[in-house]
Amino acid sequence: MNVELSGDTIILNLPTEVFSIYKHCGNSIQSKEYFISLFFIPALTFVLSEIKNKNVSEDLDWYQSIDALLTQEGINLNNESTLAIAQRLLNCPLIKKCT
Repeated sequence: MNVELSGDTIILNLPTEVFSIYKHCGNSIQSKEYFISLFFIPALTFVLSEIKNKNVSEDLDWYQSIDALLTQEGINLNNESTLAIAQRLLNCPLIKKCT
């Protein structure tokens, strides 16, 4: 999996086989929750780490959207782990399934 951050949208590149499985299974709610946990939480964790470490331009559209969401939610990247923040922003689908 590769996360591309240089454009105005975040691009998540999956291997061809994995993308085929995602495309085939991605429509069910249960599959979406697993894919969020398997791909989107790690990708968002990476993105948040890049923001925290100031490795990306603040001028990018996606940066401004995420920054606004963090502000709206009262989240400070320096106060908790980027993984915990990503899970919170994506509503921790697997954790909800297990409780």
